[in-house]
Amino acid sequence: MTHLLRRWHPFRNAPCSLNKDLLIDSLIAALVVCPILPIFGYLIFSTMDRLYPDPDQINTLQWMIMGLALYSYASIWLSWAVLLVAVPFSLYLLHIGWAGWAIAIATGTLPGIVAIPFTDINVIGIVVPFGAMLGLIYWLILRILQPDTFSLPES
Repeated sequence: MTHLLRRWHPFRNAPCSLNKDLLIDSLIAALVVCPILPIFGYLIFSTMDRLYPDPDQINTLQWMIMGLALYSYASIWLSWAVLLVAVPFSLYLLHIGWAGWAIAIATGTLPGIVAIPFTDINVIGIVVPFGAMLGLIYWLILRILQPDTFSLPES
């Protein structure tokens, strides 16, 4: 179990220096993460549109699913701005040794939490979980590209 925690620690990693490869891999991870929600939203929205072409036949749950898909599809307009802040922040956390998977989930939820005073509370129920999921996906992609960066040093 300690070996697993050493390789997949929820909070810590070995402090590392910022190098060119890490910067490039961070940008690759961000470019992979950015279109995930719009693609998901488009697929769900187009599927629902094909299944229920008549809006009069759609019940409340189906409207909620279509709304979720529409928010996901439109998220491309904000995802890039969040990543402009999140990528340098994640690099800083990697540098100081606090870039575990739990930190990635918490960091992914921050944009939704910060947006609470400025948006409708219904949107927060979508933004916070999706942000957590995207933070974890970003962390996993970066971990696949830089596996040694995320393991704790032998003590």
